[in-house]
Amino acid sequence: MAGVSWSPVTLVVRGPADPAAIAASVRAAIAAVDPGYQPVDAAAPVERLLWESLAAEHFRTVLLAVSGALGLFLAGLGVNAVTSYSVTFAAGARSASGWPSARRRRTWSGP
Repeated sequence: MAGVSWSPVTLVVRGPADPAAIAASVRAAIAAVDPGYQPVDAAAPVERLLWESLAAEHFRTVLLAVSGALGLFLAGLGVNAVTSYSVTFAAGARSASGWPSARRRRTWSGP
């Protein structure tokens, strides 16, 4: 079988022991069945494999949340700026038109 190329095989093993001990016993079992088989080169817990497979989605979700929070902050800043400008403009217009100061204070602070 000189010209045959093999694709990688994923083997999932479930066990109560720590992953390193399970990987050693799986390597020994594979070597006992077929000594010429490709060696086991990567052994990892399922949690790590799952985390690595979802890393890109996690990054995109965090990026979307940060941009949403920034947008919400800028919208609030804009509303504050418009409100501040309109109040300042109204106060300046009333002062320029000659409103008495007592009436201006009553208008701004309520009845």
